[in-house]
Amino acid sequence: MKYTTIICGALLFVSCASRKVDLNIKETKKDSLVENTIIVKDTIIEKKETKINYKIFSDINEINIKPIDTSKAIEINGIKYKNVVLSIKNTKVNNLYLKEEIVAKNASKSITEKDKIHLITKEDIKEKTIDKKANYFVYLWLLLIPVLYFIFKRMFLAIKHRY
Repeated sequence: MKYTTIICGALLFVSCASRKVDLNIKETKKDSLVENTIIVKDTIIEKKETKINYKIFSDINEINIKPIDTSKAIEINGIKYKNVVLSIKNTKVNNLYLKEEIVAKNASKSITEKDKIHLITKEDIKEKTIDKKANYFVYLWLLLIPVLYFIFKRMFLAIKHRY
């Protein structure tokens, strides 16, 4: 019984090594805003030009000959006419109508571009430091070997002497 109290008392002095752990967590958040806007402007300029040429050529030759007395003959340019009414009508009309339309289109396109982007970046940094101190009580287990040997030998000899 005496030896068991010595062994239990020795076990109280033996323990594990102490270990200290520091855990540092750093969070870094970055917000950024980028704007992008696209503006498209179409400009169309249309010019219309109309040219109209209108020409009229007209030749009208109208001859009316009426004699004063119908009993006498009339002579015109070597031609004798008797008791007639002469009416010569030459009409020549040339109409020229020319319409010309010129349409000019000038189109231009201008583009303005702007972006708008919202970026969020999150960065987690975990830093773990372990501080472990040396424990020399582990070597005290080695001191228990001779004590256990002594107890075993004592008990074995006591059993041997009984018989």
